[in-house]
Amino acid sequence: MEPGIQDRHFFSNLLPKGIVRRELEHSKKIHHGDDFALLADIGRDCAGALSITDTPEPPIAEQAWYQEIGEQAIRDVIASKGYYLPFTGETPVRLSLAGAQHKWAVYRDQIGTLHWPHGSGVSSHIIKFPHSAVNNLPLNEAFCTRFLGDLELPVITTTAYNDYVLSSRYDRKTLADGTIARVHQEDFLQASGYSSHEKYGISGGIQLSEIAKILRSHSYRPVHDINVLLQRQLANIITGNTDAHGKNLSILYTASGPTLSPLYDLTSTLLFGKLLDQRYAFPISPDETRKVPNTQDIAFIARSLGVRPALVMEQSEKLTQLAINRMTDSVISFYEQHQFVKKRGMVSNLANAILRWVKAIRKSLHLESIRIPRIDDSHTREDRGCK
Repeated sequence: MEPGIQDRHFFSNLLPKGIVRRELEHSKKIHHGDDFALLADIGRDCAGALSITDTPEPPIAEQAWYQEIGEQAIRDVIASKGYYLPFTGETPVRLSLAGAQHKWAVYRDQIGTLHWPHGSGVSSHIIKFPHSAVNNLPLNEAFCTRFLGDLELPVITTTAYNDYVLSSRYDRKTLADGTIARVHQEDFLQASGYSSHEKYGISGGIQLSEIAKILRSHSYRPVHDINVLLQRQLANIITGNTDAHGKNLSILYTASGPTLSPLYDLTSTLLFGKLLDQRYAFPISPDETRKVPNTQDIAFIARSLGVRPALVMEQSEKLTQLAINRMTDSVISFYEQHQFVKKRGMVSNLANAILRWVKAIRKSLHLESIRIPRIDDSHTREDRGCK
């Protein structure tokens, strides 16, 4: 490999991708592909504990201050159906968030008001806006995150609004005095030297086996983290999430040591049809096609993670049963938390699609048949329909 290329990959993985990046480069008159020029301009509040500037003074020497984000700014970006550059007057907001989705890094105060961080200010949350090609993606992510949390997986906290989702940053912590501190993290492309274009194992990029190897070598609790990694892969299968790639898993450097981060970017692609590649980002079978997993695929997943097939089957039984048993309460709780959300039909459609998929998985794995509930958008705790 060319000397220094892994270092370049590390920093490139801090930046937005696709049209989001091109819009930033165009607005700032930066040549396409100049990672370091772009980071010098927007790298003040990167993922993890990194803050990149174009001056020799450390950011900590600057005063932290925060500027309230008006409701109109959020309405504008949603109405524009495109990227809304986070500028406020003559003061640019300097932040860099990886990924191809339009998003803002913001600070949320104790009463819930959102602010732009300036100077050495640190963000606490991320706003994700609608995707131009995928309907209801923020609501999809908020529900899937809540649902997988109800299945006892370690997930971040998300709140859905009608057209965007607000997610807490797992790489930030609140200190005793109320200030926000950065916690270092690296996604697994950064940790292994891959470029941002090599996030899909199905296309020859980072493999699940490599992630497991890194966790065994560097995590302070490898057995726990390998089990969570297994649960994450099974959760992707259960929810039909074919886009869970290498940048959606990270190492978090806690006070106790490196460990797998809470799970994030959790969505289901069951309702997307042929809009997205229907193969799983990390293959679940030797033929690399998306399908209902069978017992041979259980063995394949076990080999990828270096665990016993019996453990994979045990976790498959547990998670699919929990999915069926807890879906109704998960949907009801989501409705109660998001009473102002208008698109309840999308949530109930997604819940029913997941349940049908889970039923098919259990049948393919020769697990006991369990009656699945029928979810509708008027569900309450007193109204539980089954079929």
